[in-house]
Amino acid sequence: MGKTTLACIVAQDPLIQTSFPDGVLWVGLGVRPDLQQSLIRWGTLLGLPPNELSTLRDEDRRAALRGLLETRRMLLVIDDAWTVEDAHAFQIGGPHCATLITTRFPTLATTLGGEPLILHELSIEDSLDLLHLLAPQIVENEMQKARTLAEAVGGLPLALTLTGNYLRIRTY
Repeated sequence: MGKTTLACIVAQDPLIQTSFPDGVLWVGLGVRPDLQQSLIRWGTLLGLPPNELSTLRDEDRRAALRGLLETRRMLLVIDDAWTVEDAHAFQIGGPHCATLITTRFPTLATTLGGEPLILHELSIEDSLDLLHLLAPQIVENEMQKARTLAEAVGGLPLALTLTGNYLRIRTY
């Protein structure tokens, strides 16, 4: 599975939800995030009127959100961070909050602190195992084509899952 998928599974885990009863705030950053709109969205979800946050300077907006999170127990998910500055804009949780950050850059993960967990692509054998779980007839009857497919997608779990599901549907 990929970074975002793993973050989704963590956020939906019953133990995590029990640990953070006030909920989960999620932001997907990417290459060119709209930090202002995303912070305003978090403020709206926390009960602030959007027009109240839109008039504030960036640092004042983050301070207002920090104040709202001070007593809450929430998980903050910062997904697909590309820069330290973008990730820091959302590291505003109070003492009872936790932050989960996903990034494709190991050096960024290290810079942001915590303990990075690196997710590697699947090996060809693991890719074939996943394809076999999803589309067993195809893998059993067309092993060389399945191997070529696994190599073509480069061990990316999401690509293998989508392809495997497609092949399973096509066999029926």
